[in-house]
Amino acid sequence: LSLVDKILDWDKDEAINVSKLNTLLEAWQTVIRDVLLIKSANEPLVANIKHLAQLKELSVAWDFFKIKFILRKINQCSDYLFNNINSKSVLENLIINL
Repeated sequence: LSLVDKILDWDKDEAINVSKLNTLLEAWQTVIRDVLLIKSANEPLVANIKHLAQLKELSVAWDFFKIKFILRKINQCSDYLFNNINSKSVLENLIINL
């Protein structure tokens, strides 16, 4: 997948790739958390306030089940990385499943 190559600047060292992907997954979790906060009328707790308009759009487009599904998939990726699954394969799998 060329999209995967555009998302992260992959290194030859898998440990570096895992670190980069974990950082990305944490950022995505924060965004999804913000969407959930907006959806549940807790907008003052949003971390990414600069992106509030886009987050509100996502909160309208996604229901609670979709948000929960995405969070579950991101957490699953963290588990895969912890169990030494190839980082590029983990990201490809996430993209395919979302």
